[in-house]
Amino acid sequence: MLTRNTTAVGKPIAKSARIKQEGLFKTSLKSEWKKIVAEEYYFPLERSFYCHGEVEFSPLVSAYALDKYQHGKGSMWGKLANVFTVANGTGEIYDSSLQRHC
Repeated sequence: MLTRNTTAVGKPIAKSARIKQEGLFKTSLKSEWKKIVAEEYYFPLERSFYCHGEVEFSPLVSAYALDKYQHGKGSMWGKLANVFTVANGTGEIYDSSLQRHC
């Protein structure tokens, strides 16, 4: 259950938060490091989040992903070169995605 205050006594809980990340990502133990950029939005009072990212496999080919949780439902999709769907999921396992981000 959400409280009306953060851990700082008397301070109200944030209505939203945005996090931007840049770093390196490996798709397997033997793969090369790939550049990754991600942006996440959190809405604690609504118990929802939205996260999208891009992994650069080469200067011309990237993979894109979207992970979200809203209205009690989670979903995730991924596309290679923003054309080919490589992941598209909803259902019970994605509905628990809020636990990863809290």
